[in-house]
Amino acid sequence: GRLEGVYIYELDGFRRLKRMTLARSGAFEEGRWTLHGVRQSTFGGGRVSTRTMEALAWETVVDPAMLSVALIKPRLQPLWEIHAHLQALRAGGQRAVEYALAFWSKLATPVTMMAMLLLAVPLVTGSHRRVNVSQHILMGAVLGAAFYLASKGFYYAVIVFDLPAVSVALFPVAAFVLAMLVLARARRL
Repeated sequence: GRLEGVYIYELDGFRRLKRMTLARSGAFEEGRWTLHGVRQSTFGGGRVSTRTMEALAWETVVDPAMLSVALIKPRLQPLWEIHAHLQALRAGGQRAVEYALAFWSKLATPVTMMAMLLLAVPLVTGSHRRVNVSQHILMGAVLGAAFYLASKGFYYAVIVFDLPAVSVALFPVAAFVLAMLVLARARRL
């Protein structure tokens, strides 16, 4: 594997920039990365020290296979690949929100589908005397669209407000349980 224009940012325990490394290129040879044309700046004690090196060994868990996976959007990857990449990012102390969201979203999909089917039951089996079939279909379409928009909005809210990624999996189920309770109550009235 080969990289061009490498930027590496290292943070301290307080998430402050500790070191910044810029490299013209990087090559993966014999199981490790070697950076070429390196300029490294270290921050600390109110000053910055910079050094230039022709080559630098880069110790990281990231290999060319992992980089090729990183180029594919997490939501398009199989669950086991997302999990492996998520673990590697966490082991390296890197932010893995997008992978965590994709992981929990994929895990929640079967449960969400079951909840959608259960929500459809009152719409299909409801009384057709008071409401005609087209109104049931319209209500189902509106509920589906509302769920989709709320789900996408919540997905981005998790990122913006730094909520736990597992809440993406719990939101659809909670929303459908609430919708089913509202529909069941409305049927009794």
